[in-house]
Amino acid sequence: MKGLAMDPQVEQLLSAAEDDWATIQLAVPVRVLGFHAQQAVEKLLKALIASHGSTFAWTHELESLEVELTALGETLPGVPFPLLSLQPYAVAFRYAAVPVLLASDRDDIRQTVDVILAHVRGRIEALKPKP
Repeated sequence: MKGLAMDPQVEQLLSAAEDDWATIQLAVPVRVLGFHAQQAVEKLLKALIASHGSTFAWTHELESLEVELTALGETLPGVPFPLLSLQPYAVAFRYAAVPVLLASDRDDIRQTVDVILAHVRGRIEALKPKP
C-alpha cells in the first residue's frame, strides 16, 4: 500500500489473507477451498478491525467479527456467496461433516473473497492517517 507505513499487525494479516486467496485460485478440493476462503475472510475482517486501532477477538467466528466491524461503523459489501456459509470450514471440516460445497460454488466463493479483499484494502487505505 502506498503512503505511510502500515501497522505491522494489519500488514501481517493482509499478507496471510493474500496467501489464502492465492490458494483458492488453485484447483484444490472444494473443502480445502472452503477452508482457505474462510481463513482469508477472517484475516481480512481482523485486519480491518486492527486498522481502526481496535483489538479483535481471537475467534474464527465470522459473525462476531462482523459485529465488531459494525460497532466500528463499518459495513461490508454484498457478496455472491454468504460469508456465514463459510463458517463451518474454519475448523470443523477437519474433524466433522460440514455442508458440501458444490463445484459450482467455486466461482462465487472466489468472487466473494475478491470483493472482501478489495473492500478491506480500500478501507485500510482510507483509514490511514494523512501526512
